[in-house]
Formats: sequence, structure tokens, C-alpha cells
Amino acid sequence: MVKKRWVGNSVVILLLALFFFREIIVDTFFPLGTWTRTSSSTDPSLLIQRSAALPVAPVPLRQAFAGRTLNVSDRVLELAPPGIRTEFEENRNVDGYGLTVVRNACFLPGGEIVLVNITDEYLNQTLSASPKLQELWSAGYNSTCGWCQKTGSQLSPEAPEGARWIPGNTTHILPYLGNVFHNFAERIWPHLASHHPPLNQTAMQPINHFLIHKFTTWIEQADAGNHERENFMLQFRVLAELSPGSDFVVMDSAGQNHPVCFERITLSCSSCDRMSTTLGHQVFSASITSYREAAFKFFGVPEPAVSAPPRPLRVAFYGRSDTRRRRVANAGEVMEHLRAWDSPPLDILFLDELLSDKRYNQTMPEAVALFSHTDVLVTVHGANTWATMFMPRRAAVIEIYGPCGPGTWIDNVARALDLKHDTTSNPWRDKVASPLAGNTTQCEGAIQTPDFTLDTIKLDEAIAKLALPTGPLDRIPLHWLYDWKKRAYATHLVEG
Repeated sequence: MVKKRWVGNSVVILLLALFFFREIIVDTFFPLGTWTRTSSSTDPSLLIQRSAALPVAPVPLRQAFAGRTLNVSDRVLELAPPGIRTEFEENRNVDGYGLTVVRNACFLPGGEIVLVNITDEYLNQTLSASPKLQELWSAGYNSTCGWCQKTGSQLSPEAPEGARWIPGNTTHILPYLGNVFHNFAERIWPHLASHHPPLNQTAMQPINHFLIHKFTTWIEQADAGNHERENFMLQFRVLAELSPGSDFVVMDSAGQNHPVCFERITLSCSSCDRMSTTLGHQVFSASITSYREAAFKFFGVPEPAVSAPPRPLRVAFYGRSDTRRRRVANAGEVMEHLRAWDSPPLDILFLDELLSDKRYNQTMPEAVALFSHTDVLVTVHGANTWATMFMPRRAAVIEIYGPCGPGTWIDNVARALDLKHDTTSNPWRDKVASPLAGNTTQCEGAIQTPDFTLDTIKLDEAIAKLALPTGPLDRIPLHWLYDWKKRAYATHLVEG
């Protein structure tokens, strides 16, 4: 018994020693008042205090792009050279990752791509040589589906009349409308990996220009209050931070009527790899880290760290009340239950309430600030989880699938950031038919799927598992070692 007590106390002493050593460094960069300091999370005003305390630095969208746009009408005067011919460059990575480069392709002001001085036979042979290239071309440039973002395409014996010429390397992107996770996963992610081996050996680098389809349209819609448009445009703006000196080509501003031809342009990925580790964990981790660091720098958010006592454990709960399906039907009950936790106390943000009150609009600067100040995220699987990449290293995510169990991609982010990622607890209790999603309790696909209630006892168990240390740098267990009444660490273990 004595030996057991000595070993147990040794573990505590080791964890505390490591913790206090790190605190000297951490406190320099993360002052105590970042979130409200409290010993209890039952205060209903806590949400207002904490949301106001988040260091959100609003970035007006037009200001974010100021000085980084290349307006064709005003600044591009060189005409396309006579006799140019479109050519698809060989791409050894196309089957696994897309990113195909085309030489001497032109675009009309409305966004349609023009392939110059080639035949239908050449185009068909080129596309048929690679099923993946055929898929990418069909999805982005020759699509017949009504909801797809597409430009359309045509062949021409020569460059369009009066076409301007942009030399260098340009990347074309068709935004994914309506889902910021898919926009990041399928439009941003491939280009992140292109900065790292082995893709940087074949992908077009450096990137000199970005061509966002309907750039001005999205800016205007964001000005009118469309936060989804603002979000994905800021995702693209942060991406440009990885290519110093790059700009955004603007072809659709008022009065713009010039076609543009590009020396080299990377075709948009409309169905590219969705944040998997196809190229290996080293590429994935480096890619996520580079984008995360660029976002922190761009929005003025310091590199975050998991809080430790006497700072409270910062927990964000999201029940998807603002969506149509996979909603937590008893989200209010769950919130009141979590606010009553006192061992350790949980400092709670209820994202559903913040969204309902318009105190949080899921804009990118808000998401970066909020997730970087979240130690534990309790969330139903969904698009909102894309922002877990901004959480502190060694934070925790309890991802709830519900009864229909979609897959997850957070495990890739979790590995890159050493997150404690729990998907096995899945503490749902009862199915609840959603009138907005088929009004069924059956799992009938991604669109028709029920809501559900959470079992608070099972949720308690999932949170309690976070007390188990995963290594000497795991700060979360310190909240269970701390005596919140005495506001000091326990000097011995209590054996039961």
C-alpha cells in the first residue's frame, strides 16, 4: 500500500513539476484574463463575459484583400502573344491529388475557360488518359449538374480578341458554396500540401496569382451580410499568405470586359482529396501546421495553449441547433448539466446560444479566436469541426456521431496536433425525427437523418476520461489534480 501511494504521488509530482516549468513560459504569452477566471461555471452571464473576452480582431473583407488584387482592366495592359497553343502538362500526381497545370489557357470575363488552337481529339485523348483528370475536368469545367460551381469551356483556333496576358504561375479555384468545411477540405487543402514534399516537386510553385471564380460577386455578397461567403474568401486570403508576393486576379469587376490568357494555370480541384493522409502523415501535419500558423499571424492570435489551474477548463458545446439534421434535441438540458460541473468546474461556451443571439457568426476570425481558446470541444459531427485545426495542441475533442454514425476526418487533425479525440463514447440516447430532414428516425443517408438526445451520464463519463494523462505534456489532467475549493494542488492521493 505504501509503495502504491509512493508511485501514485510520484506521478502527480512529475506532472506538477513539468506543468510549473511550462507555466513560466506560457504565462508570458497567455495572460490569465484571456477568458473569464472563475471557480464556478453556473453564472448565466458567463457566456457574455467570455464571448466578449475573446480576442476577435474583425477583418473587413475588402481590407483583407487591399493591396493584393490585380484588376485586369486597370493594371494588365500586355496582350496575349499571337500563336499561343494550349497544352496540358504531365502530372504524375493527378490520380492521387489533382493539381494539373495547363499552359496558355484563356478565360472570358464570365469565367468560361477557352482552350486555344487544339482539337477535340487532343482534348479527349488527354482527358481519357487519366480518369482522375477526366473527373476534375467534368466537375469544374464541363459539368451539367445544376448545383455545381462550373465555368463552362470552349475551344478556339486563337486567343479571344483583345485578351490580356498574365505571365507566371496562376492557381484557379472554384469555391465550394454552402459548406465551409468542404471548401477548406477540397479547395484549400490540396494547395497546402503542394508546398511540401513530395508534391512541391511536381506542383506549380511558386504561386504568383490566384484566380477565384466570381471573386467580385462573393465580395459583394459578403458585404451584404453573407458570412459563409466571407468565411471562404478569408480562407483563400490566408492561403495566399503561404505564397508571399502573390495576388488575386479580378476579372469580374464593374466595367471589366477583357478576356485573359495565362502562361501557366493550375486547374481547380472540384473533387480533390478531402484532407486524408494519402501522401503520408508527415505531409498532412506540415500542411495543417503551415496554414494554422498563417491564420494565427494574419488574425493576430498568439499560438494557443491548453489552460491550466487556476484558470478554468474552457469547454465549448455545439448541438447543431442552427442546422436541419443531427441536432441535439435536449441541448438546453445538456448545457445546464455541464454548467453544474464542479469537480473540476467547466467554463462553458454554448455555441448554439451564441449563434442564435448573433454573438458568433462563424466568420473565420471568430472561429480562429474561439477554437484557439477552447480546451475541450464537445460537438456533433459536422462542418463546424473544420476549425479544430485552430485548437491548442493537446486539447480535446469529444465528437458525437449520434445514431447514424458518419465517418470522421478529425482523427487526421488530432494526430497532427496531438488532440485527445474521442469518438467511441458517442453518448446519444434517443432518436428524434427531424421534420426538416425527412421526419424519420431511420438512417436514410446524409440528408434524411434524425436528431437525437444526449445521455448526460454517458457524457460525464466521456469528459471524465480526459483526466487520464496521455503523456508528460498533457495539461488537461491538471484540472482533476487541482483542489478547486482550496485553490491549490492536492499534496497526496486519496485512496478509495
